[in-house]
Amino acid sequence: MRAASASLEAHHAAARKYVLNTHKALELLESGQDTSLEMQSQISQDLNALARELEQLEEQLTYEGPERRKLWRKRISQLQDEFNSQRAALTRHASRARSQQREAEERDALLQVARPRA
Repeated sequence: MRAASASLEAHHAAARKYVLNTHKALELLESGQDTSLEMQSQISQDLNALARELEQLEEQLTYEGPERRKLWRKRISQLQDEFNSQRAALTRHASRARSQQREAEERDALLQVARPRA
C-alpha cells in the first residue's frame, strides 16, 4: 500500500505541474503575448502528458483501500476537469485563429476583385 500511495503522490504532483504550466501557457496564448506554433505545440504536448499521468493515477487507484480510494478519486476528478477545460480552451483558440485566417483570406480576395485593373 505504501508504494502505491507514493506512486499516487508522485503522479498527482506531476499532473498538478502540467496543469499549472498549461494554465500559464494558455494565459500567454489567449492574451496574445505568445501565439506561436511552438507555444501551441507545447500546450498540446503538456496536455498529452497530463492525460498519461491521469491514466497512471487511475491504474494506481486500484491498489488503495476504500477510504483513500474515495479521496483520490475526488482528486483525480478535479484534475480531469482541469484537463477537459484546458483542452477545450486550446480548441477554442485554434478555432478562433482558423476563423480569423479564413476571414482575412476572404477579405483579401474581395479586395483583389474590387481593385481596378491597370
